[in-house]
Amino acid sequence: MQLPLYLGLIVAQGVYVILFVKELIHLIHGATSLSEQLIMLAVLGLIDVVMISNLLVMVIVGGYETFVSRLNLQGHPIVVGQTQAGASYTQAGVMWQTIIHCVFILSAIGIAWTDSLMSQAAKANKASH
Repeated sequence: MQLPLYLGLIVAQGVYVILFVKELIHLIHGATSLSEQLIMLAVLGLIDVVMISNLLVMVIVGGYETFVSRLNLQGHPIVVGQTQAGASYTQAGVMWQTIIHCVFILSAIGIAWTDSLMSQAAKANKASH
């Protein structure tokens, strides 16, 4: 019963690839004409697409493995605690990765909050004129 749902998520992953390419082309074409703020927003949009895409991959692989069929990932370097470069994950390394991830999340929340404040100020400024 879950298989069609995961297949749909794979299709959604494809849509995000198309969106990423579209946004990247837009950024490349506007690289010389866009302001620094617009370039930064475009790059943040690309990061947003990548983060959502990574989340989709985690949900697809984890859900498929749990609910549909085993993927036989035993022995894969990531599963056994090895990076592809061969270094083992350590407790301190995972802690720092988690801290960095949380800082990125807080940064995204801060950017969204700042954007919200700026749009409210722009609306108030427009209303006063």
